Amino acid sequence: MLQQFRKSLDSAIAGVSESRLEISLAAQRVSLAARIDFALEELDKLQRGEIPDYSNPDVALFYSHWYLPEQVNLAYTLSARLLEKRRHALGKERSLQLVDFGARTGAMALGLTLAIAQGLPSDKWPEMIAVYQIDRPAMLDVGDEIWGFLSREASTQEELHDLAAVMSHTLFERVESVAEWDADRTWNGAERWLSGLHVVYEETLRSNVTAYSRIRHLIRPHVSIVTAPKFKESHIENALPVNLLLDGTAGKTRDHRASIASILRAELSVKAQRYLRNDIQWASRYGGKQPVAGTAVREWEDE
Repeated sequence: MLQQFRKSLDSAIAGVSESRLEISLAAQRVSLAARIDFALEELDKLQRGEIPDYSNPDVALFYSHWYLPEQVNLAYTLSARLLEKRRHALGKERSLQLVDFGARTGAMALGLTLAIAQGLPSDKWPEMIAVYQIDRPAMLDVGDEIWGFLSREASTQEELHDLAAVMSHTLFERVESVAEWDADRTWNGAERWLSGLHVVYEETLRSNVTAYSRIRHLIRPHVSIVTAPKFKESHIENALPVNLLLDGTAGKTRDHRASIASILRAELSVKAQRYLRNDIQWASRYGGKQPVAGTAVREWEDE
């Protein structure tokens, strides 16, 4: 299942991008190149620990190219480990509620559903998975399209039959901010998970700690996951390194990006050309960016 999943998600990321850029690639090359240059410059801020303009659709789309395979890998690795620990509490008579703080393009939902389909017998699958995503609409829009593409492909692949079944029992709701969360959304009888994958930014650390702490207090999760690159591990409570389970290259996404660079070679900046021709890995050449995972942000104070 894992090999086919990697291929299918790779196809979904590339397919969504191709459908979004197809018309633009045929005309208005200069304006498209300017949009891509802007998106890649925004994403370059992440290398400096700064926050890109996640409200921009092009930033969201190109974010999915580079970061989604890696973050799905992280979400799958952590979910597989945690599901084994929570196995006793799972089953068809219980739903699973995931509140995904900083959902980006949906990595946590993808990784969790893969871990359930891959690692649990069907009698341990939740009756329903309810995913509440907190992030910018542009990011969630791209994630929705990738989820839909993957779901359709999974339904046609025998190796992904179980994944398609789990995905079909997964529902999504968007929450614009933690301030909008109300008690009616917390399911007292459900298995409750809270996630925050790579949401630790220096410029928003205090506000994110406050928001994450508030939502944790409101939903009282059975599982709480916070991750960051290793160089930010001082911000994570009980931080431990994560050895990712998936590897390889996202070849279709890599080739799609290279084709953009080739088609727009006269219009794109040299920096963008180089960026678009980089390989896309399921597990990056981490070094100091190897992920760590813990239970909370270190400044956390339970209310």
